[in-house]
Amino acid sequence: IPVENGVLSEMDAIINSPAATVIPIDKTTVQVHIDLPPIIKAPIYKGQKIGELSFILDGKTLKTVDIVAAQECPEKTISKLLFDQLLSMFRFMSRFGAL
Repeated sequence: IPVENGVLSEMDAIINSPAATVIPIDKTTVQVHIDLPPIIKAPIYKGQKIGELSFILDGKTLKTVDIVAAQECPEKTISKLLFDQLLSMFRFMSRFGAL
């Protein structure tokens, strides 16, 4: 899922419990509805609910399972950007023995 204003540009989403359900033997079609936003705004915490997965049979919801963030994604701040640039510069300079 794309992340807005985060240190990661995208992140993984997982379900937090088994996504299975039992249906009558004479029913063959179950609809699966995934409700996720097109983009998520940082900060995002590991385990934070970001959507839902629903099983629908004959217009009735049989089971709903939460979709959660698989990892955390801190917000991109000015201080974080500055620190990353300085760290990158020092790593670059250390390759040439300047430090």
